[in-house]
Amino acid sequence: MPPGFYWLIFAQFFSALADHVSLFIGIYLLQQAGEPSWKLFLLKASLLVFYVVLAPFVGPWSDRYSKNRVMFVANAIKLCGAISLLIEPSAVAFLLIGVGAAIYAPAKFGLVTEIVPPADLIRANGWTETTLILAVILGTALGGFLSSETLQQLLISQFPDSAGWGTTPGLFVLLLLYLAAAGLNWGVPQSVVQHNATISVGRFLQSNRTLWSDSIARIALMITMLIWVVSAGLQLLIIRWLQQDFSLAISESAYLQGATEIAVVLGALLAGRFVQLQSALRVMPLAYVFGALVIFAPMLNDIYLVSILMLAVGVVLGFLVVPMNALLQHRGVNLLSPGESIAVQNFNECLGIVVALIVLAFANTNGVSPHILLISLGFFTLLISLLVGWLQRVTLSNSDFLFPMSSLSKEGINENNDRH
Repeated sequence: MPPGFYWLIFAQFFSALADHVSLFIGIYLLQQAGEPSWKLFLLKASLLVFYVVLAPFVGPWSDRYSKNRVMFVANAIKLCGAISLLIEPSAVAFLLIGVGAAIYAPAKFGLVTEIVPPADLIRANGWTETTLILAVILGTALGGFLSSETLQQLLISQFPDSAGWGTTPGLFVLLLLYLAAAGLNWGVPQSVVQHNATISVGRFLQSNRTLWSDSIARIALMITMLIWVVSAGLQLLIIRWLQQDFSLAISESAYLQGATEIAVVLGALLAGRFVQLQSALRVMPLAYVFGALVIFAPMLNDIYLVSILMLAVGVVLGFLVVPMNALLQHRGVNLLSPGESIAVQNFNECLGIVVALIVLAFANTNGVSPHILLISLGFFTLLISLLVGWLQRVTLSNSDFLFPMSSLSKEGINENNDRH
């Protein structure tokens, strides 16, 4: 891998780590304020809504300027959100963090496609997803610890006057993490600048249609959307389910989710080792396994069995998402510019997540149990997976399941679409 790739990996690690710490601090603040549990879903949605709203603009912007500088600006906006939380906790702070994250993503993933050759794209995505998941693991554990009673009691035992500090120590840690991400960003290589990149809603809509009209890109996008939509719902539903059935605190639930994310890392590393870009579609049937595991989860009443099942979910997710994401990125960058491709991908995935979280918040408000919601998510996963499997059969020839690298070029894509 190019040396600049590793600077990119470390910079995105600290940025993602801070994002997940902020999420758990937000959950803690909501619970301390006595807010209803449905607001947890809306908190998660508020961190994603700008991926949807700003999608027509952030893609061309990341192409028009050097992507390392775009990433620096995005981290600066997140840092302002963290400072705002330190001064006065409010929804505005999380909106700023959401804006920064929406700007950061197209620049980061677009830069990966620019500095890494196609043959190494799955391996690069394995690195990217692995470090991202490690950031989720540590962010979940660190966020859970910073918002736990254990920390509060520890501080009071050492500093008797710290009873009113609340989340202040955690917010200082959050500031340091965003500062570290901004500092590491200086080692990220500059990217190709497209001065003529057009910022236009019409252009974005056309780019969206272009990606959806490609046979293979459409299948990869549907699977990545499915993965992130269901995973976002699971992250919050599992907190409720473990609290209700096993009386686990948020910090304890965070540790179990952290173990699951370790399993995702394992799956991602295995995919990077054994799956080639030209055979990425071969892993699609794992989506059926994912759906079945989610359906089966709420039927368990032993926390150890739940832990084993969650580890299995993690391995399946990691092995599924890395090839699909790499295929979608490479297909997209040949059809569109790097920034446009990632912005379109983020728009679709985050729109699905926001809609799902709103639906889950509404269901939670109306007293639907987490068991029913988990089973519903599992059946939804199976339904969409069956639909994607049907699309594979009717829109792709047998050779498309194992196509040569040359077919991933612009010419190969056009030939594929002409055939269908």
